[in-house]
Amino acid sequence: MNYRILNWVVASSPPTVAEEVKSSCRQSSGVDPRAAVDSAYQRIGPDFDRQRSTPWAFVVEWLEEHAGKDAASADLLVAGCGHGRHVRVAMKLGYEVTGIDANQRMISAAEQACLYVSGPTPRLLVADVCDIPFQDASFDAVICIAVLHHLPFDLCRAAMAELVRVLRGGGEMLVSCWDPSAPSVAKGEPDAEDDDVRWVPWSLPDGERIMRYYHLPSLERRMQDWSTLSGIEELSVGLLDQNQVMTFRAE
Repeated sequence: MNYRILNWVVASSPPTVAEEVKSSCRQSSGVDPRAAVDSAYQRIGPDFDRQRSTPWAFVVEWLEEHAGKDAASADLLVAGCGHGRHVRVAMKLGYEVTGIDANQRMISAAEQACLYVSGPTPRLLVADVCDIPFQDASFDAVICIAVLHHLPFDLCRAAMAELVRVLRGGGEMLVSCWDPSAPSVAKGEPDAEDDDVRWVPWSLPDGERIMRYYHLPSLERRMQDWSTLSGIEELSVGLLDQNQVMTFRAE
């Protein structure tokens, strides 16, 4: 599919996103929402760490469990690492961490935060989860937390295929997306044409609201869409605190 890139999706107070902005980012129009999402998080910047500093407990538990499987340090990819809250957890557990994020401001924040954490120095770089710049079978484990819900089905499948490609045989992967029942996304504005899309606000300290694109199918529909992916075995699928949480093993 050919995409027309949208370069911004920002709404000032008072709320609502202009309809032309919503329309230009709809999945059905063939528009790629990645640039819009990147622009939103570029504006959010440091405020993200202020509101999202605590690692998810289920991610910490998974990292702890998998850190103990091998005596040697495991190579871990944190895909969509944001400001690095899960990178820092993995560093403390002894992982050799690579973190990627599409947003330069998030990578810069992660670099600064990781300076004060004990553990192997992480490799952090700007990269697209749909086009990961590493060779096949580069990592022992992969986590991708609260990232893929920013992509429509076709780009989400492309991202999943990339995550599988860089995962070594027998390696495991943890993926999570918001469920449409989550209060933080349920309060967002519905898209006029795509029932799976919601525009979720982020409020800055000055009152400005940044609107973010979320593609939020049910867990059943998401897994049905991923059923065509090859090279992975599904280990577990379920809802946890309004998160769709899935684990896989590379074949």
